[in-house]
Amino acid sequence: MIKNIIDDGFRADLVETAFFDGRLEIPIIKKPDKIIIPDRLVPFSSRKRDTEQKCFVCFYEHDIRFFDILTATDDYLEDLSRYPGIISPDCSLYLDMPLCLQIANVYMSRAVGHYFQSKGIYVIPNIRWGDERTYTTIELPEKVVFSVRRNTV
Repeated sequence: MIKNIIDDGFRADLVETAFFDGRLEIPIIKKPDKIIIPDRLVPFSSRKRDTEQKCFVCFYEHDIRFFDILTATDDYLEDLSRYPGIISPDCSLYLDMPLCLQIANVYMSRAVGHYFQSKGIYVIPNIRWGDERTYTTIELPEKVVFSVRRNTV
């Protein structure tokens, strides 16, 4: 694989094997063969306290606490593979955030989720919306935050 000298920030390496949904090509997280409902969740920053490693790891905390998972994803592969699964990162979508950044954060959440799924980790996609432009067709021809499966049309 050829790497860019300048990091574009969108981590194309995470989605080399991904399928994409919609016109904005949001990476998809595939439906698992078996549905697992987590008994408990542990925040990413507190996962070391779960000594039995029986919880799903989630990212329901301030983005700064899991920033490294977005930039150094490979560094956490072995660690997260010890848990029964994860919920894809909960990247913030603020109501006053420009639409392009809301879309970028949806992309990063799905890109990281896809990557971990492609490495054998059970992943539940996190669905978060920002302002109404992300969950309606008021501005865009599709509901960006609901891009979770391959568009077959």
